[in-house]
Amino acid sequence: LNLKTDLKAKFAAMGKLVGGVVANARLIEETQMLKDALVTRKLVEKAKGILMKRRNISEAEAFRLMQKESMNARKSIKEIADAIILAEKLQLG
Repeated sequence: LNLKTDLKAKFAAMGKLVGGVVANARLIEETQMLKDALVTRKLVEKAKGILMKRRNISEAEAFRLMQKESMNARKSIKEIADAIILAEKLQLG
């Protein structure tokens, strides 16, 4: 009887540890996703600023232009923003 009780306690403890590891892994993944989203947002904001300045358009128009190009080129909005920023950098030398 004591052996069964001890075994159950050990399995319960292992279950809690495994559950904690899984929860920790989820938090790490979620944190990385949030970091990636923040980086993308910063790039998009910078690219919008470039388009607004170069084309004399509004923020909404710049974003729509990026969205349209993203769909047409089948590239992520981040890739489009990167391309705009790189083109600006190359143009300015």
